[in-house]
Amino acid sequence: MTDIRFYHLTRSTVDEALPQIVLKALSRDMRILVHTCDEGRVEDISAKLWSFSKNDFLPHGTSVIDPEGADAAYQPIWVTHTGENKNEASLLMLSDGVKNEDPSRYDMMCYFFDGTNDMAVQDARDYWKTLKDKGLDLTYWQQDDRGSWAQKA
Repeated sequence: MTDIRFYHLTRSTVDEALPQIVLKALSRDMRILVHTCDEGRVEDISAKLWSFSKNDFLPHGTSVIDPEGADAAYQPIWVTHTGENKNEASLLMLSDGVKNEDPSRYDMMCYFFDGTNDMAVQDARDYWKTLKDKGLDLTYWQQDDRGSWAQKA
């Protein structure tokens, strides 16, 4: 069954939190699909993946640079606004309100939402309910005062 995690961002932005979780997933040899809302956000996330750390390298490709996905199979991380799993990822990361109604195609799905935005929180609650009503197992993670993650549900 797919491991579905909701990440409630309270101390950092998705652009700050996502690369850290991507790095952990890469250390487990996971292939990752980052699905975001539009080409501009693909470029923003790509820039963060390149620059988030001086000591860690997060190799990736994007649907903006390679719209046909010709080299996607060689990319451990694929950032897209279309949602096509062109790198055969086992981990799906959703940001900026993007949803996936069939997460069973992945071993893990992470849904990031901005806890400082009331609409994003309500949208996450609605998405949680939709997935829960399908009988899926979900976990909820929230940042503490120091920005560390704690499982709450």
